[in-house]
Amino acid sequence: MPQVVTRLDQMQALCVGSGAYVVDCLAERIEAIEADASNMAGYNEMHQILQQAAKELRILARNNRDPLQPRAKLSSKDGQLSSRPLVAVAPSRRRAAQTQAVKILQEAETKLLRSSTQSVERANQYRQVAQALGSNKVLLRS
Repeated sequence: MPQVVTRLDQMQALCVGSGAYVVDCLAERIEAIEADASNMAGYNEMHQILQQAAKELRILARNNRDPLQPRAKLSSKDGQLSSRPLVAVAPSRRRAAQTQAVKILQEAETKLLRSSTQSVERANQYRQVAQALGSNKVLLRS
């Protein structure tokens, strides 16, 4: 579980300078983290919440894509690479898409916090994941 929180915290390193690609960058990073989390026994609900958030962000990026921008793979200074080419959001739709992306992350945070009632240890872990996920909303407000 600590690796999931760490990886969520590290999303900013790849997505911070991604500009028009930020929505799909967040989707791709959450997809990668969710794929790793899917192997963790007893965390099905977290897996489903992350999977849904990633899917919604990816659809949001695609529905608002900029046809003038190529799909692009990103890399960060700390060695992270996007696992797939990312879609840019059109400038005229960027603010609305980023506002919607914040709502998607907030909804995932809320779901994680509500799902954390199973045990004290699991509740703390879900809260950490929710907090780490929520910390990435700053990327959408810049």
